[in-house]
Amino acid sequence: MQINSWKQFLTTFGNFQEYGYLAYAVRAFFENGGKECHVARVAATTASDRTQWPAKAFFPLPSAAPAAIGSINQVVTPFQCTFTLNGNHTPAARDLLMISGGGVTQLIPVNCILPNGQALMASQLSPLIGTGAAVSWFPAACVICAASRGNWGNDLLIQITPIDSSTFSLQATVDLGPNTLPTEDEYYRTLSLDPASYNYAPAILAQQSNLVRMDI
Repeated sequence: MQINSWKQFLTTFGNFQEYGYLAYAVRAFFENGGKECHVARVAATTASDRTQWPAKAFFPLPSAAPAAIGSINQVVTPFQCTFTLNGNHTPAARDLLMISGGGVTQLIPVNCILPNGQALMASQLSPLIGTGAAVSWFPAACVICAASRGNWGNDLLIQITPIDSSTFSLQATVDLGPNTLPTEDEYYRTLSLDPASYNYAPAILAQQSNLVRMDI
């Protein structure tokens, strides 16, 4: 991908990583007068271990209260588990689950279901959660996700403000934490989930946003 500025690199590939030097090299390139560089992702999207595949950060927005669907059968790793289900719903990719056990409750999206049937979670299960923990599922109105794969999406801050019964505003910011200025900020004053609206959110974000996408 052709990159013409440090800001474009940040919004496309993310910020500094403690285990790599690419971001430092690109910033130095532009600070020293560079005008155009080309960057390619080399992430292992064909790795035999699906847990090593890079993913887009995402979060489903609930449309209703959670419904109980079963319990944890086995915690295989902090990011992988299996379920004992009651038949009301089978967890799938991009589902939002509420898992309660060991005195803690977590809201965790499902990244994908692996070929062996294990669920790969988008965030780490608490060590207090184990076999028998209650699992509930949130029906989703939509899913907001990062525009591209990579850890940079974990720094996205999304703020949604209802305007009336059919419209809302959305602000997307790359937030690197306290005492750090946002590296990118986008604001959409009026969006809608009505496909017939000229402010239909998935279409507007796909056309205009460098940071986020929305799936219905």
